[in-house]
Amino acid sequence: MNEESKPRSDDLNSLPPNVAASPAPKKSLPPDPAAEENARGLALFAKGEYSAAAAVFRDALARYPDNARLHNNLGLALHKAAKLEDAEKSFRHALKLQPEYPIALNNLGSLLHGMQRSEDSIVPLREAMRLDPNYPEAHFNLGNALHALGDLTGASASLREAVRLRPEYVKAHHQLGLVYMGMNQPPRAVASFEAAVKLKPDWAEAWLSLGTLLLQVGEWVQARPVVERALALKQDLPGAQAYRVMLNDMQCQWKTRTGDWDALWQTTLRELAEGKTTSVGPFQSLTAPWPAERHLRIARSHAEAILRRSEPPRRGVNFGYRRERARDGRLRIGYISGDLRAHPVGYLTRSLFGLHDRKSFNIFCYSHGPDDGSAQRRDIVRGCDIFRDIGALSVADAARQIHADGIDVLVELMGHTGQTRLGIAALRPAPVQAVWLGYAGTLGAEFIDYLIADPCVLPPDRAADFVEKPVLLPPSYIVADHQRPIAENVPTRAAEGLPDDAFVFCAFANSYKVEPVIFGAWMRILRQVPGSVLWVNLKDPAALQNLQNEASAAGVAPERLVAANWAPDNAVHLARHRLAGLFLDTHFYNAHTGAVDALWAGLPVLSWPGESMVSRAGASLLTAAGLPELIAKDCADYERMAVRIATDAVALQSLKARLAEHRRSCALFDTAGFARKLERAYAAMWENYAAGKPAHLIELHGAQAGFSR
Repeated sequence: MNEESKPRSDDLNSLPPNVAASPAPKKSLPPDPAAEENARGLALFAKGEYSAAAAVFRDALARYPDNARLHNNLGLALHKAAKLEDAEKSFRHALKLQPEYPIALNNLGSLLHGMQRSEDSIVPLREAMRLDPNYPEAHFNLGNALHALGDLTGASASLREAVRLRPEYVKAHHQLGLVYMGMNQPPRAVASFEAAVKLKPDWAEAWLSLGTLLLQVGEWVQARPVVERALALKQDLPGAQAYRVMLNDMQCQWKTRTGDWDALWQTTLRELAEGKTTSVGPFQSLTAPWPAERHLRIARSHAEAILRRSEPPRRGVNFGYRRERARDGRLRIGYISGDLRAHPVGYLTRSLFGLHDRKSFNIFCYSHGPDDGSAQRRDIVRGCDIFRDIGALSVADAARQIHADGIDVLVELMGHTGQTRLGIAALRPAPVQAVWLGYAGTLGAEFIDYLIADPCVLPPDRAADFVEKPVLLPPSYIVADHQRPIAENVPTRAAEGLPDDAFVFCAFANSYKVEPVIFGAWMRILRQVPGSVLWVNLKDPAALQNLQNEASAAGVAPERLVAANWAPDNAVHLARHRLAGLFLDTHFYNAHTGAVDALWAGLPVLSWPGESMVSRAGASLLTAAGLPELIAKDCADYERMAVRIATDAVALQSLKARLAEHRRSCALFDTAGFARKLERAYAAMWENYAAGKPAHLIELHGAQAGFSR
């Protein structure tokens, strides 16, 4: 918010947080007959005595009812006194008296944005900028409003202009970093956050934003001191505790793990009781050894926050739906994701879109992520009837495009991962909406009707743990590309740092999936298979060092943990799986794409399922691959099976031969057959909607879809 009698600064109040307060733009008003009263009221305002300041301004208005400055400054005081509707009336009265009053226009726009009326704030903010183009606070406030509306392109332009006009505008640098994060532009976001902390080194929130971004792009070594700096500045900083726990898990620092997760749950309970969005995110919660009820409560918290943020753009859209198919009889399926590229989702779905039956289905893809120029991206684009890049569109405009395309079933492929744009689905652009593949859990979102899963990862009797109604595709809900190239030349063991004569257990998993329970099992396995090594694919040297320390404590020589080299070519990465004898799956959070990689490359996978959806993906994949005997009953069974396979060359060769024989015929790699199952699921969802029925459990059996309540 601005008050006009001070020089330009950020010292006065902002509305809401991150909306800068500002002094008068260069365009000045005529001499003020109520200058003394305004000065007295502003002095009280500066002391935080807002009610007293409002009383001074009101008394002065009894004598000077047509004084626009008094009305504007009364609006400032009323806002700080939490009388927002009265504040709005004061700003509007000031503008009625003096329409070309940039400060009051900016204050009104800022107030409306803070009242969750971002769309209403655009007109006064743009008018303030028209009257004074060199008004950094107006550009900043407009950027915030556009960000709230999901217009990231417009927001970045406004915030860049604010920074250009005032290079030391610390809040604008920070907000621009948040926008760049949403636009999947990490280098620009890092630069913005670094500018913010350089200008204001004691701003804990800005340090945490920088640490969060570094975590998201996998720069864990650089992220740790940044997050620790944020915590040192503000111990009770929301989110910092969760990120410290995440960093510890990513770097396999387990000394305080149990206590840290327990403390984080207590924080989560307090946040839920206070109606706040939880600091721990839905995805991070899936990595914890927590029951499904906790996952659900956390996911709901974040879905409700998405709905609140989508309220402003929702006012600008009013979608109607039809209940019959398009004139050509085809269902229009829209897939939406930011990961349609060289990404696990891109690897899995690369061939799928082109295999849909075009006689019955029209396939659209909506990408809000970067075009990385990869083969995966090119093949996905070619496989669609219509591929739209919606990254530059606002949430509302993206939803309008989806609705204008007549999408019948919208399939969200990201869920609560990465730079998701679930706000688009929250606007309900399609009559039927489902989540699939990219997030293995409930979104907690009432605006998503269905979750596509399978009977292994989501047994029907656990449907109550999910807000969405399950659609169960046997044997596995995970698609695999049947055309992924594998390099002909397999790297040598020496090139990968592996011993020539040892049995190699492969455990290619993200480090946060490795936890004390499964690592203890791995160490007991190594002790029973002399000379064997565990081949790990860890991005962070600190994680490897910590695991080697844990190995030493478990009586295993640390050099028996071998770090894989970085393989920039995915075909080479697949080929090197053939250097190993057995893939050891993690437990609480299974390998998903990693297990598909191993099985496609001909490497058997051993999995021990848990209770959650993410802990049962390995069993789902092994069922689809025709190797259910590699699903362990418990930890002891997992260890016995690993040792037996490693010490029985005949048994291992039999497994590999079966996998090689079935690779082209098993359900897991029958991508065309999987497309038919998905199509049956989509048809069942649509027929249920067309009949006017609410979403309910759908189970596919044999060639037909079966329904049950």
